[in-house]
Amino acid sequence: MSEHDAKNILFFSAARSDFGILSGLLSKLSSNKKVNVGLIISGSHLDKGFGNTGDEIKNYYYDNIFKVKINHLGSDITSKNLTGLANMMEKVGNIFEEQRPDMLIVLGDRQEILLASYCALLNNVPISHIGGGDTTSGAIDDQIRHAVSQMSDYHFVTNDNAYNFLSKINIKKEKIFLLGSPSDFSISKVKLNPPVKEELLEKLEIEDRKNLLICTYHPETKNKSTYEDLKVILSSLSTLDKNNYSIVFTASNGDKEGKKFNKLINEICEKNSNFYFFKSLGIDLYLQLVSISQMVIGNSSSGLHEVPSLDVPTIDIGNRQQGRIRGLSVFNVEADKKLILKKINFLLEKDLKIDFSNPYISSNDSSQDIHDKILFLIDNV
Repeated sequence: MSEHDAKNILFFSAARSDFGILSGLLSKLSSNKKVNVGLIISGSHLDKGFGNTGDEIKNYYYDNIFKVKINHLGSDITSKNLTGLANMMEKVGNIFEEQRPDMLIVLGDRQEILLASYCALLNNVPISHIGGGDTTSGAIDDQIRHAVSQMSDYHFVTNDNAYNFLSKINIKKEKIFLLGSPSDFSISKVKLNPPVKEELLEKLEIEDRKNLLICTYHPETKNKSTYEDLKVILSSLSTLDKNNYSIVFTASNGDKEGKKFNKLINEICEKNSNFYFFKSLGIDLYLQLVSISQMVIGNSSSGLHEVPSLDVPTIDIGNRQQGRIRGLSVFNVEADKKLILKKINFLLEKDLKIDFSNPYISSNDSSQDIHDKILFLIDNV
């Protein structure tokens, strides 16, 4: 097949979270001569306040990258967020008109992908949505995810519950593909080539203490501000013995109040010698660090999706992931100091037996299976 005859696929990524999961699939499709692959990056990828993670993408992917910056990302003021998103939508719409893709591929439930999907819908571009059908009643992500599913033509779900949910909302079963999460690609890299603890900690300038905890906490975005809950978490972790605990924080996302969260986290880290703040580690470094840690704490979906596959337990705090299927190594607690500390101590007990089965990662090569199905579908568009 000549380059002229190749079909055009556009990916859209708004954050380190979705890019990390998509990176394996993006790499596989980019190396296939049957398709031309473009990537739109937006959201926190292009915001210094969230680590400018777009700079990391050049390590994975070089060609046909379209950058769409969003102003006021993570603002406390809703009207400013809406202005930034409206400008993003106009620019993404222009890219669709210029590139005329044969398919858009999006993952998850970020607010930005809702607008990118709408641009595809208006341009009659088929949409493949990865990660639909999940439920997270503690965040507006739920409504966004379901709206994207309703706009999409093809659905790549990660678990049985998601498959059943989409079937119940009148999405045709022949359009739903239960193939697991493409994050298996990044996880397998860590498992096949595990990091040397001392070398990794030295590289990141983290002191090697007895226990390593990884914390990521995002705004819940629904019902109430969880800024006070963040204070509780930081206070809880501050009481742990500084000689025995190294605690690594990665930045909150670009949701409303995200920058406010990161400001507080950074301030507390500067006051505690055993706290470390990274705006972004990138998917590979993050998973490597998780793999040598004692546990992950916070409310990031990675604690449910990827962390169990690395045989590391998760303390899921609050309601952000409420309703999402989880393995037995994920323990939910309220944002209460006593409960958080009690669960930390419990997970550090010697000879504790934990089942690390992961409902999101299938036994096969999910990235390759999704790649193959995408090629089949796009040949028939």
